[in-house]
Amino acid sequence: MINISHDQLTVSPDPVVMFCEATGYPHPTIAWFFNGALVTVNENVTIDTVVSPLENTTLGLGRVTSYLRLSVTRPSDAGVYECVSSNLLGRATDRTNLTVHCECVHMSTGALAVPQVRSGQPV
Repeated sequence: MINISHDQLTVSPDPVVMFCEATGYPHPTIAWFFNGALVTVNENVTIDTVVSPLENTTLGLGRVTSYLRLSVTRPSDAGVYECVSSNLLGRATDRTNLTVHCECVHMSTGALAVPQVRSGQPV
């Protein structure tokens, strides 16, 4: 069983946190993909994983929750994020979309403009 964050909308450069929760036995592992490519951890992207047993079960089922954090969002972060949970018995996937608005200042007027950037569109 897998559960992922709902689609999100943010304004650059605000941070974003997405989560993916999977249950199973043996404990599943979780991998994150962005537009089909494996997410790489760097100074802006962190992935934290919490493993915990499920209460009221004698089957040894466990819950794994993975948190994908973007500390500074950019328009290029807009797109499809996929969570892949797997163990010896199988694999499950789920997807969520991130839309990023760019907070921009109009050069001639100095007015704040927030154009909408949708996933899959060029910036």
